[in-house]
Amino acid sequence: MADVMTSLAEKKQYFDRVKLENYRQSMRLEGLSSTNQTLPTSKNERAKLKQSLMSKYAAKSQPSSR
Repeated sequence: MADVMTSLAEKKQYFDRVKLENYRQSMRLEGLSSTNQTLPTSKNERAKLKQSLMSKYAAKSQPSSR
């Protein structure tokens, strides 16, 4: 018999997992690759990653002076 999800947290986790898998399969069907890379688990590591990505893309969006 199938496992019954009893809590709201279990349901959210299930639907997040399904959405991610659907996204990856859609990307595959479009011919694009999607990595299975997961986010860092600690809050500090996520903050560092966020800051580095913001810096990276902020630098790219700066217009070059001519």
